[in-house]
Amino acid sequence: MGLKSRAMDTLESARDSLEKGRFWLACLSAHQAVEFHLNEILLDLAGAYMFTHDLRVLLGSLGEDATDQILEVLDYLNPHYTASLHSLSMDYRERTARRCLEYADRVIGWMREGLGR
Repeated sequence: MGLKSRAMDTLESARDSLEKGRFWLACLSAHQAVEFHLNEILLDLAGAYMFTHDLRVLLGSLGEDATDQILEVLDYLNPHYTASLHSLSMDYRERTARRCLEYADRVIGWMREGLGR
């Protein structure tokens, strides 16, 4: 199973988590879906990928120019990897989870259309 397939499975899990009210898990999974997709592109191009959860760093390592909107989306998703796992004080709500899913869909769509990947 490739990472892009894993990305789509993880995005589906994010949707399931949202529907079950597991908002923190929906945000984590949305971030992970984008990370898996970026890592698959890096693996295809360079044969390896970086061991980081920073989506902006991963995209930067591709050498691709992203729109300000895509960068803002990555900046929004970035903290959810660590916060959802390690911050018990973070209060995840449905609105945040929906936004994370929307943004993951947007970034993955941009990678497919804009980068052809």
